[in-house]
Amino acid sequence: MTDEVVLRAIRQIGPVRQSLLEACGIHDFEQLYQAAECWKDTPNINSVADRLTATHGRVWKQKMGGSYLSKIIYSAKSIVENKPIRLQPISLPTASTEFYIDLEYGDFTFCIGVKAVEGDRISKFQRFIDSARDAKRTVLEFIDLFRDVEDYVAYTWSGQDSKILGLKRNHVDLYSTVNRCLMMPMKSFNVKDVAVYFGHQSPPLSIRDGLACLLTFDEYRSSKDKQTRERLRKEIEDYNWNDVESLHDIAQAIRRKYG
Repeated sequence: MTDEVVLRAIRQIGPVRQSLLEACGIHDFEQLYQAAECWKDTPNINSVADRLTATHGRVWKQKMGGSYLSKIIYSAKSIVENKPIRLQPISLPTASTEFYIDLEYGDFTFCIGVKAVEGDRISKFQRFIDSARDAKRTVLEFIDLFRDVEDYVAYTWSGQDSKILGLKRNHVDLYSTVNRCLMMPMKSFNVKDVAVYFGHQSPPLSIRDGLACLLTFDEYRSSKDKQTRERLRKEIEDYNWNDVESLHDIAQAIRRKYG
């Protein structure tokens, strides 16, 4: 692995920030780890800031100031030590019923997946939707599902899912929680990648990401062949449900590890 690949292994470092660090003699994460004394529980961020100032004056703060330098240094700690670093306390709410929700949508919502956990009882709700008209009706059905439950918490992962379903109370965007509270040795905070990192066993999938899922749905709608449509529909449903299970497994892993 080249130095360039190593330094760009996280979201916070692009070519400009890479060049700022390299001008200070920091060419990889091991060097950044040492410069910030990351073996300590609290890294010495000022040590790296002083090196940047000595080389670049105050200009570097325009590109790497605020919380960015701190995140970069904690990323180095996570990568070198190969473990998640908790940036702040993390606690997930519980309720009598927990909903884990994932939607697939483009011009309209075309697949809804919800896993409901009530103690030891687990229920699966999934609906594939062909048209915008049916999508509106189906979304309202799922909204009614939440209204009928007194004590619940609904988990989603980024995106517009909560907005589409009108989730305002008792809603947790698990992506925001993970992004705020944890630094992990990985570039992508995609729900599937984070879930696999925490031990989720993802099945083989024909669809790899949201864009591919949307393209598959477009192919489904344009196809006239019944078998092809059935295959594409199943691929979308499998992809959607894996995201639901990924979301559930991330929440459970966080509870086990961080309480």
